[in-house]
Amino acid sequence: MDITLGRQTVSIGSKRQIERVSFANVIKAYTGIHAVSTNDRGDELHLAYVVPIDRNPADPSNDLNDNSLSGDSEEWDRHIWSVHYRRSDFIPSIAKDIWGEIFVYGTK
Repeated sequence: MDITLGRQTVSIGSKRQIERVSFANVIKAYTGIHAVSTNDRGDELHLAYVVPIDRNPADPSNDLNDNSLSGDSEEWDRHIWSVHYRRSDFIPSIAKDIWGEIFVYGTK
């Protein structure tokens, strides 16, 4: 099992719910824990509990014009958790490249 703690980007499963954006000027980051476990067949189990990072400065009219120094900060009042399972050969009789996924996501 691979476990990542701290500030990170997160990419889970088919990337429809949470993804690491490849072609963006600003990458969405999170602080928390993301664990990934795989088996011999290639199945994946993702467990995550993260809070989003608020990019600063947020007010372009004042903070940027005044050259205010500010770091990004966690949005501690927002939480995202997930349990996501991917099966690698969901329908092996038809095609071995078809993945099956089941997941539960929650926010607060």
